[in-house]
Parts: sequence; C-alpha cells; structure tokens
Amino acid sequence: MNLVSYEIVTCQEKEKGVLILSKLVGAAPSVCVGAILVNPWSITEVVSKTLNRKSKEREKRHKLNVKHETNCTTQEWAETFVSE
Repeated sequence: MNLVSYEIVTCQEKEKGVLILSKLVGAAPSVCVGAILVNPWSITEVVSKTLNRKSKEREKRHKLNVKHETNCTTQEWAETFVSE
C-alpha cells in the first residue's frame, strides 16, 4: 500500500493543509474523502480547484482526511479484504 498521502495529512495538523491529489494516482479512490482531486495535465483545473481555499474549508477537508486516516487502518483493510 502507498501511504504517502496519509503521511502528508498527518504532517499538516498545525497548518490544516489540504491534500491535493492526482485523479490518476492509485490511492485516489481511498483518500478522496477530503482531498482535492485534480487532473495533473490540466493547469487550469489545478489552479481553479486549489488556489484561494478559505481556511474553514481547509479545516473541514483536513478533518475529513484525519478521520478517514485514523479509521481506515491497514488492519481494517486486511480484515475487510480477508472477509470478502
């Protein structure tokens, strides 16, 4: 599993940074809860979706990401995978 996006969320606790993630990356479906998904090949889309985010929206997205990160552990994933 690629956990880099989760590590970024964890490191942004103080600043309440928002995760900006390519729609093309494999982890996108699992972390799209609070992440901003963009097409990295479209500069216009990246700029329009990411610049000038209000602090309340950033905090809301960060909170969603932290909640998802703490609830969706590798243990949870493994148990779900095995049970299915």
